[in-house]
Amino acid sequence: MALSKLTSLFVLSNALLGTAIAASSSGCKANAALPQDQTPGVAFTQSDGTDRNYLIHIPSTYVSTTPAELIFSFHGHGAKASDQEDISQFSNATFNPNGIAVYPQGKKESWQGAPYANKSINDIEFVKDMISNFTETYCIDTSRIYASGMSNGGGFTATLACDPSVNTQIAAFAPVSGAYYIKNSTACEPTAIEVPCDKGDRVVPVIEFHGDHDTTIPYGGEGKSGECLPEISHFVRSWSGRDGLGLENKTTYDMYDGSVTRSMFPADSSDPNFGLVQHYKTAGLAHKWPSMDTTNYDATPIIMEFFGNHTL
Repeated sequence: MALSKLTSLFVLSNALLGTAIAASSSGCKANAALPQDQTPGVAFTQSDGTDRNYLIHIPSTYVSTTPAELIFSFHGHGAKASDQEDISQFSNATFNPNGIAVYPQGKKESWQGAPYANKSINDIEFVKDMISNFTETYCIDTSRIYASGMSNGGGFTATLACDPSVNTQIAAFAPVSGAYYIKNSTACEPTAIEVPCDKGDRVVPVIEFHGDHDTTIPYGGEGKSGECLPEISHFVRSWSGRDGLGLENKTTYDMYDGSVTRSMFPADSSDPNFGLVQHYKTAGLAHKWPSMDTTNYDATPIIMEFFGNHTL
């Protein structure tokens, strides 16, 4: 069955949203079997009935009566879902022992919002339909659905965070080395360009990672593919501002043996919203997901801790 048809069949109850306690989806049923050919602890590729595909990892701890968190991880331009599973490690039980991880495959290996993406493809609707499908099929805690992504997938993660029809279903967002393309009618000014985002009323938690040696999506921003890439700290401050946290931050230098400068918004550490928006600037890191293979720390457990602190 096409996911477009699933939308009307598997609609999340509003009663399941906006709660800090485990919110069981309709897929939470005693002795419910996994779909055919799906077993806990095995990653596999399946189709939704159209030509959209995703890789999904069911943890070995999964039971059909215990609501699990759901994590989406989006690949970069030119990459595949399996590549994203390898670099993000959300299927690694050391980092994510209990959550279901989903690695969607982009059409033409790209995601909505980038200038090279297929303009006829609505990836936002694809994500919403997947949420509807998964919450019906699996026992999901609908207050703990999360999104992350790399490069173009990181930019798409930010696009989802800016959509009120999605950010009321996804609790927190973690773009990594994100490509935040902005349409501009004048010269690209990376430190001053307005970062458009109509996120609605919700205060949206965001944690962002970027390397200062990234030449693909430069930290300082640039004009690229006919659009403008913002300077990354400007992009993060814009998020803090639209969340009502102000533009000032508390900065911690020389973390992880001097490789990371961390910015936490708002600046007042006694504020109950302290750390709602975070940024990790990694010295010497190119266009990579921070890991022990690319730098001297792993971003994934930091992301998992951030996700664990935020529910709908």
